[in-house]
Amino acid sequence: MKAITHISLTLENMETINLTMEDIADLDVMNITEQIAHIGSEAYQFQSFDALVMVLKSSTNHTYNSFGSPSTQTIFQRLLAEDEPIGCVEMEYSDGSITQMYVSDEMLQDFEVDEYGNLKIMIGYADDDDDGCICCGDCEE
Repeated sequence: MKAITHISLTLENMETINLTMEDIADLDVMNITEQIAHIGSEAYQFQSFDALVMVLKSSTNHTYNSFGSPSTQTIFQRLLAEDEPIGCVEMEYSDGSITQMYVSDEMLQDFEVDEYGNLKIMIGYADDDDDGCICCGDCEE
């Protein structure tokens, strides 16, 4: 078992938001799998997942470095500004290894600020109920 030390969210415009585990109140990633895809004339190996739920603490809602310069938005403002902003989730481990998990274009992304000011990020495929819920195992029955 390896400890995760940092998580980076790469956005659709290749902007990166870097987080430490102190920024994260909760993290669940379901069904991480290895994949190989033929794209153009090349074949690539990468990892994907079925669902991700991450809660960022309210203290994480501050400006960040965007392309080497201070951003004008906070992390929460940036993530809430787009419908599906995250393209890749990168996890760095205590041994220095890195896992990159790509977010499929078919996945839904939902962002909610709770009553404590934390940001809940839910990424996953739509469930079969056609109610817009992301199948992350966190739905209220």
